[in-house]
Amino acid sequence: AGAFASGYSRMVYASQDFAASVNVGWEYDPSKGDWHSATFIQGFDISGATPKPLSYAELSGEPINQYSLDYYQNHLRVVTTQSTWWPERKTTNKLWVLEVPERS
Repeated sequence: AGAFASGYSRMVYASQDFAASVNVGWEYDPSKGDWHSATFIQGFDISGATPKPLSYAELSGEPINQYSLDYYQNHLRVVTTQSTWWPERKTTNKLWVLEVPERS
């Protein structure tokens, strides 16, 4: 089985039994009629001989660097930054705590 995530590849995060492909792209907000940056994360169970797709998340904003992700006690913590330039310059940071599903 394969897996697909939107956007372009930004980084790969890996721990002992979990890996995440982190892609960055754009998503449309119909309520505002505006596009903004988004992070698309595909999680994989790498505890066996073959990686298996495990989870998917779509978050607003994008990670700044490789230190923006951390996996601890079955939770993936992600920090994203969202910047707008019009009509005013504004930066918003968010901390996401995502529970990773149990492996079957």
